[in-house]
Amino acid sequence: MSSTPRHHQTETASRNVLPASWRELLGQCRRNPTPECVHRLRVVTVRLQAEGEYWLREHALEKSAKQAVRRWCKQGEKLRRALRAVREADVQLKQLASLRRPTSRRATAQSYCTPSCLLQIAKVEGHIAQKRRKAAKKLMGKLQERGARLDLLGGQLQAIQHAGFQPVALPPAVTLSQMFHRLSEDFPALDRDNLHAYRKRMKAICALAVQFGATDPVARRLSLSLKKMLAAIGKWHDWQALAQTAEHTSSTQEDGLRQMLEGLAAESLQTALRICREESAGLLDADRQVTLKP
Repeated sequence: MSSTPRHHQTETASRNVLPASWRELLGQCRRNPTPECVHRLRVVTVRLQAEGEYWLREHALEKSAKQAVRRWCKQGEKLRRALRAVREADVQLKQLASLRRPTSRRATAQSYCTPSCLLQIAKVEGHIAQKRRKAAKKLMGKLQERGARLDLLGGQLQAIQHAGFQPVALPPAVTLSQMFHRLSEDFPALDRDNLHAYRKRMKAICALAVQFGATDPVARRLSLSLKKMLAAIGKWHDWQALAQTAEHTSSTQEDGLRQMLEGLAAESLQTALRICREESAGLLDADRQVTLKP
């Protein structure tokens, strides 16, 4: 009798954890969408979506199971959109709070953070905090409205994972490498205009790489590089989004905060592009030295 592949053991070990965690976080956010709870629910939802799409591609699922996974993925995307406004407000409030703390590593912020700028920060904070309260109330309403359906779909997903299934295609590390190669081919030159789209595609690959990285060194190496790239791109995207929020909130005469945020966004963009070039080149070069076997 052949032994169960290690990557399949990893899938089996994760079956009870993610859906159960997702359902628990869903209940918590329904009652009190704290910043930590909203963030964790978004992260787990991304991972489950990535895994669901992977199952549909790489596993022999029965028709009813495929339909259930597709339904969950569709609702998972709706849930992520519902969580987005609250999560973005939480991130921006944390960013603004960080600007109040002196740091030698933030040269741009120190150049523009004048007393007038601090007043502008307080004004924008008040605006975002109000948006956060409204978004949280709207989120709780949606979760109450969709609660029964989400619970049902979450239970079905958990049952499907318990049932067990065998992969019908290549081992995960091979699949992940191929996914990253396709991503690199689709984005041969990164710039300000396509970096966010690149990040969105990368999230699904990273979620799978984290799962399989527990037992597969290739997946682990990939996950570490992808996390580094995602963090750098995410930092740029967050500063850019905050700069846009501040521009819409402040008057034309109040340009200190806008200049500071635009400077931080420009710096983080260059850093993100550099990190992506370096990490991508390293991954692709490592793959060239390894013979992938189907």
